[in-house]
Amino acid sequence: MDEHAIVKSGIVMPAVTSDEAVAAFQAYQDLAKKITLKEDIQMIKTSQGARPFKKKSFWRKVQRYFNLSVEITEERKEEHGDGEIVYHFKARAIAPNGAFMDGTGSCSSMEKEYENTEHNTRATAETRAKNRAISDLVAFGEVSAEEVMQGEPTKTTSSDGKISEKQRKRLFAISKSKGLTEDDVKNLIKGYGYEKTADINWKDYDKIIEEIEAVEATEEQTEMQY
Repeated sequence: MDEHAIVKSGIVMPAVTSDEAVAAFQAYQDLAKKITLKEDIQMIKTSQGARPFKKKSFWRKVQRYFNLSVEITEERKEEHGDGEIVYHFKARAIAPNGAFMDGTGSCSSMEKEYENTEHNTRATAETRAKNRAISDLVAFGEVSAEEVMQGEPTKTTSSDGKISEKQRKRLFAISKSKGLTEDDVKNLIKGYGYEKTADINWKDYDKIIEEIEAVEATEEQTEMQY
């Protein structure tokens, strides 16, 4: 047999044993339990009620203790109507053994009522991307506080219970960061009984946003027009 011949398996096999996988998961759980302080936790209201999420301070501890390097590989700025600014970031977390994960993060200046400066918008998008990369690499995809802590615009709903234009723009920005096309979004909201985003009721808004945020971003972010 040729010593250079490649033997192909019929299935994809784990890179580690089951014991090693369990040990890795347990190592993260043990570390998280011991280094998490009260100030590292943010209680955030979700459609399932208030839940605790770990903030930037926790994820920077994880970065240090796992000896990860994190670098920004992409930054984009978009300017929309009404003075809205949206930043998109892609970050890469790299482990000492060379393993890496990419994470994306976006933020619109319309998200926060009192902190909608360009500086804070850019910083929040960068933080979300870094947190996501770190989490995907060593924390098994745990969602960070900054990823869900997206404050509502000043005017949250219209008089008929439908979401506002600012909330629609927020939905568009998050969808775009995930690489979703216009048809993807239309198909998603059809599951809630809506034909167009302007018809979305505020009661379904958070659930739709959560479903969009759960989508794995594509390598090439799709340009969308709404």
